[in-house]
Amino acid sequence: GGNQAVTVISEFLHMHQTGVRMTNEVIRGGEVFHKAVVDVYDFDQQGLFHVPQESYEVLPGDSFRTTCYYKDGVAFGLASKEEMCIAFIMYYPAKRSAYGQPWICPHEPGADFGTGCEGELEYVDLNGVDDLGREFGDSSGECAATPSTNTSTTESLAGQPSSAPNKEPATITLKVPSPTTEPTSGADWLGLSLLLPSAAVLLVVLLA
Repeated sequence: GGNQAVTVISEFLHMHQTGVRMTNEVIRGGEVFHKAVVDVYDFDQQGLFHVPQESYEVLPGDSFRTTCYYKDGVAFGLASKEEMCIAFIMYYPAKRSAYGQPWICPHEPGADFGTGCEGELEYVDLNGVDDLGREFGDSSGECAATPSTNTSTTESLAGQPSSAPNKEPATITLKVPSPTTEPTSGADWLGLSLLLPSAAVLLVVLLA
């Protein structure tokens, strides 16, 4: 019914070529209840990052805050050379919009998808990679060499310099409204999208 929770069984984070980090948080009672993270995102390697995590519940009234970080970000669009910021969520029981479509909450002002999602969009400029909020590693750009178990020569891993200006977008917060129709059986996809500017809080973080 209208107050029924859903259980999330899989979560996928998606950006395009300028994306470098992404998080998707569930906000409950003003606090972060759940957080999905890909600290180092590479479109050519990942494309769609499957978050390794246990299943969790989303309750009516919960909000999603989806944040995408970009290096030299470009305009949003459908092409690979344009950008996206989407959290795909697989959950059960399935819920449908008032129009009979899978539940989707894009940030697209003025659009009506029959779900009643509300949202906001924000943009923030960052000063450097230290502001990305990564939860592991440092900004030295180089990893220490580890001893080899064989006779081959060990090598250090060098990263890219962090001094060049970068741009990163994005936080989206999407409120999950009570469904307008009875849920159907089975699993379905809940798409939280920043691709199009609609109902949610999207914080666009630009690394300068």
